[in-house]
Amino acid sequence: MVPLTINQDLKALEFRKEINIYYVQYYFLGLNREILTFSQKEGATVESLNMELLMKLPIFFPRMPEQEKIVSYLDSRCAEIDQVIAANEKMVAKLKEYRSSLIWEAVTGKTSL
Repeated sequence: MVPLTINQDLKALEFRKEINIYYVQYYFLGLNREILTFSQKEGATVESLNMELLMKLPIFFPRMPEQEKIVSYLDSRCAEIDQVIAANEKMVAKLKEYRSSLIWEAVTGKTSL
């Protein structure tokens, strides 16, 4: 799932059927900073895209089998990374809980220093 915000400045991109939309999603996720830098509206207070500039951005698509291979690889690797992140988030939560307990015990005299 990709976080997003919808407002009156909504843009839509439609691709031919020989384009894997998940490949496009990864493409934009991988280049989001560059895309925003290239196509950001002048003087805008909120990041948004100038579609005229965005449409000039060259996007090269490999053939469908290669797109599918890339998507499969990225799905697998990103899932592994997400699992590590989730495990680390659990560890961080436990460490924060331990730190709070440690502080509580120290300031209330429950532990010898």
